[in-house]
Amino acid sequence: MEKGLFIAFNKDTSDEIVNKWAKAYNDVRSDGTMEAIYKKWDTSIPTYQIPKAP
Repeated sequence: MEKGLFIAFNKDTSDEIVNKWAKAYNDVRSDGTMEAIYKKWDTSIPTYQIPKAP
């Protein structure tokens, strides 16, 4: 069974907010924070980056 991480925003959420969230998520992936969390909980680390809003 495949596991995943998902997030959804209200359709009225501004691109600015979505992009800030995506940057924060990608930053914790880049600085090793996410890896440490996933290792602590013995879970596979996602391999994808979240793209910017259109």
